[in-house]
Amino acid sequence: MKKQNINLLIVDDQQMIRYGIRWMLEKTESQFEFTIHEVENAAEAIIMVANNRFDIILMDYSLHNIVIGADCVIEILSTKPQSKILAISNHRDYIYLKNMIDAGAKGYVLKNILSRELIQAIENILSGQEYFSYDVAMNFLKHREYKIIQPEQSIKLKKRELEILELIAEEYTNDEIAVKLFLAKATINEYRQSLLFKFEAKNTAGLIRKASKLKMI
Repeated sequence: MKKQNINLLIVDDQQMIRYGIRWMLEKTESQFEFTIHEVENAAEAIIMVANNRFDIILMDYSLHNIVIGADCVIEILSTKPQSKILAISNHRDYIYLKNMIDAGAKGYVLKNILSRELIQAIENILSGQEYFSYDVAMNFLKHREYKIIQPEQSIKLKKRELEILELIAEEYTNDEIAVKLFLAKATINEYRQSLLFKFEAKNTAGLIRKASKLKMI
């Protein structure tokens, strides 16, 4: 049977991860014949997608320069809205899944994925379906159950989260907060993403608006 030719892009800042994914796709027997391209950061990915047609893009969550894959997904879909993107990440918590799916990714798998499952994920997405690793899907269901029994007013913040929320409300940037609290910029970015998730806000303005409504700032 003639194999289906698939033009695929891997976006990951770790060479060994890119090599591992390439090896799995090329060595695993399947109905696909892959032509594989690789880039290591969001800027290269955006240029590559603008100048080429890819059947599917495998997108890491954490890229160089603290860029998150969700931002790259949004940028790609703004110019190539038909792009099919599968998130591939070490992060299994719901916040990461939510960010990527809200951005427009069609699936989310973990980097410890087996080769046959990766092929299955690609097949599902190419056929117009979605695909999620088992652990990720279970976390999603647990979150749904939690949201059903937890009202909005019960949002609980740790001391550090509240401290960062107050600085965000005072219009401090991530860089400025990192300096003030003696923390890494990457750590501040994680806290900001966590706050957006907890308040179900799409951006900083929405975060501040909801926090003010709940009289938390």
